[in-house]
Amino acid sequence: MHYVYGIICPIDFKIKYVGVTENVKARLSGHISAPNKLMADWMNNLKTKKIMPSIVILDIADRYEAFEKEIYWINKIESDVGGLFNDRDNNVRAQKLGFKNYCELNKNRLILTRIKNGFSKLENHPNLIIT
Repeated sequence: MHYVYGIICPIDFKIKYVGVTENVKARLSGHISAPNKLMADWMNNLKTKKIMPSIVILDIADRYEAFEKEIYWINKIESDVGGLFNDRDNNVRAQKLGFKNYCELNKNRLILTRIKNGFSKLENHPNLIIT
């Protein structure tokens, strides 16, 4: 199962980021310790105030459906509230291609991102080619 999650700001209680993971607790820890470029300032501001964001499960689905649901939630929250730290260019490319094609075109980048971020279940990655 894959979880579509939102990271919630403890100051204004708005969702600031939407993502997909198999392990919600580990993913939140990853965001706190190594936030993406877009959310780094926000996260550092929270750290100086000694407060941390929380996480909410928005949806549960299989691997491919979870991607579609992630895009749905990003678009919904962005249109309703705005202020997300998601990489919009990346999301637009993914929406145009569809998940399977997007993964195929970005196979190496996705695998390297998972290695860099310390994911332990690389062998389960749908696009990992072992030679």
